[in-house]
Amino acid sequence: MLKPFQSFIFGLVALTSAAYAQQPQGGADRWIHILDPQAQSTQNMQTLLWVAGIFSFLVLVVTGGALWWVVQKFKTRPGEKPTKPGAANEPAQFHGNNTLEVALIGVPVLIVSVLCVFTALALAKINQKPANVVQTVQVNGWQFWWDFEYEGQGVRNSNELVIPVGLPVELKVSGKDVIHSFGVANLGGRRDALPGQTNKLIITAEKAGIYYGQCFELCGASHANMLFRVIALPKAQYDDWLSKAKAYQAPKPTDPELARGAEVFLANCAGCHAIKGVANGAPSFPDLSYFGSHATYAAGIFRNVENNSELSKEKGDRAIKFNGEERLVTLEDWIRNSAQVKPGSLMPAFDGSTYKVKNADTGKWEEKSYVKLSDADIQAVAKYLHSHKLEGFDFKSMAEFNTENKDQ
Repeated sequence: MLKPFQSFIFGLVALTSAAYAQQPQGGADRWIHILDPQAQSTQNMQTLLWVAGIFSFLVLVVTGGALWWVVQKFKTRPGEKPTKPGAANEPAQFHGNNTLEVALIGVPVLIVSVLCVFTALALAKINQKPANVVQTVQVNGWQFWWDFEYEGQGVRNSNELVIPVGLPVELKVSGKDVIHSFGVANLGGRRDALPGQTNKLIITAEKAGIYYGQCFELCGASHANMLFRVIALPKAQYDDWLSKAKAYQAPKPTDPELARGAEVFLANCAGCHAIKGVANGAPSFPDLSYFGSHATYAAGIFRNVENNSELSKEKGDRAIKFNGEERLVTLEDWIRNSAQVKPGSLMPAFDGSTYKVKNADTGKWEEKSYVKLSDADIQAVAKYLHSHKLEGFDFKSMAEFNTENKDQ
């Protein structure tokens, strides 16, 4: 049986080797790998991580081992009297051991000096802006989603950052309400998203595919649900995506159900959400222009499928209780009452439920009701949103860096 100290060391090593966080999205297990660098910048950080980790482990072993040895050697055993100063069983005392004092000061100074050198070298490489930056993207963190605005392109994309393979992209990271932290661990580390401040980050993907990121700063009720994807496309495909995104104008619906969905959307959603060619919306809410091409919605926590029969727990899709009965969450549920399936969501409910507001004149709380949409109207809006696609781009079928194929 392992002793307590041995168990502690074993647990620490196991925790270090499993240093990743699961991203709860559909399909195979999605992992945010801090020990799986997929870009040059993260490979530079990886060297620093291992050097610091090795030194930290050695310090732990030496100091922890010394403490354990002292406790085991000099502890009071059953039947013995506690040690008192001057007692016969008191350990030998010594003072003024110059060699020991120099070692206790010199070794930490040496370790810190080595780490400073490695840190300075890593930061010099990471913070150097390459001359061939292909695109600058403004990244804005909101409760609880991410907005990506491509500078000079007239393109916004929510919760999915599309970049070219092999070329650096500059991100200008900022927070719009509270403090967030933008992080995509295996592409470029993280940057704090602070209101009123812009922090820059360079990311480069060396392989095509989908990478996972999330908010790393506690920012409210749905901090853990503030996810995003980085979609790396070959340069030619990226250029095609950007060109189509810039030129996109929502088609006029001809199908009666789609026309009804457009009508309901304009009446209830267009004041907040933008769709190019339909509504300008507001920058503080997600742009839905290419919603049908997105792999997920609600900031990456639900799979975006057109047929709800494709959803299953085996694929990682989430289920919650509705009226006491557990079932999988659908886009219709999200439209009906988003706060019910994602705590803290600011989107108003459309199920006729009530809420309280404070009357500015009387100072009293008053109860009001949300707009109630019929199930047919909600289904029409869902179908209408799915109809907005960029031709030739279906990110739901792209390869992903997960536990099954990260080494391919």
